[in-house]
Amino acid sequence: LKGTQHQDGDLSPRRLAELTQALEAAELEHILIRVPLFATLRDDEVATLARSMHATELRDGDYVYRQGDSASDFYMILE
Repeated sequence: LKGTQHQDGDLSPRRLAELTQALEAAELEHILIRVPLFATLRDDEVATLARSMHATELRDGDYVYRQGDSASDFYMILE
């Protein structure tokens, strides 16, 4: 692939970030298709949803939301 590697054979930081993002989206798609809420989505819809998501790690005791908070995001909790 022209323009994706440095002279030493390593992937460029940009290409590495693109590949990492694609891998994360593929992993999310695999998870999403097993969730009943998303079972009726077409493959392209699942792919779009996966590309719009990102992982967030929480520690024990962290809150996603507290009662009465307004929500601006959707969280899917995986254990």
